[in-house]
Amino acid sequence: MRLRYFFIILAVLQLSVWAVMLAFSFDVRSVAFDVVEALTVANIVFLIYFYRRVLKPIDSITAGFDLLKEQEFNAMLAQLRSERLHNQEQNHLLNMLIECSPMGVVMMNSEDKIILANTASLKMLEEKYAVGARLEDFRSPLAQNLLTLKQGESATVRTRQSMIYRCSKHSFVDSGVPHPFYLIESLT
Repeated sequence: MRLRYFFIILAVLQLSVWAVMLAFSFDVRSVAFDVVEALTVANIVFLIYFYRRVLKPIDSITAGFDLLKEQEFNAMLAQLRSERLHNQEQNHLLNMLIECSPMGVVMMNSEDKIILANTASLKMLEEKYAVGARLEDFRSPLAQNLLTLKQGESATVRTRQSMIYRCSKHSFVDSGVPHPFYLIESLT
């Protein structure tokens, strides 16, 4: 696009020079007037030829590049949509597997609040709802034993009701932030 503007400026400047030269040689109908007139016509023909042979193809190439960029962008958007859909499907499958698991799973956020607790863990912790709460808030002896676990540690816990659980604490990193989670397996 900038090249077209430069061409227009060049054409206007050249034609202005030829017009001034033509005006000064207009006094007397002479050979100089005829030469300037012929050069002006030749200049106009050359500018038209130059425009058609050079600038038109450049415009076509630029338009082609714009289409390629747009198609690449559309392809990138389609790929991102596909990956997002795939991730959503994977997350849904993972959530279903966690919910159906007989092993208790309790995931925490960086502030030690529960962000996920499957049905098995709620039964083991003797709670009806846990999301948003802290383990310290639970009265269950199992919850109090989970709090004593260190990262990567496993322990066998026996509760007053003669239940035996294998508990372990692990963590995963999400967006650069570690999130602890507990696995609770009933051994009785």
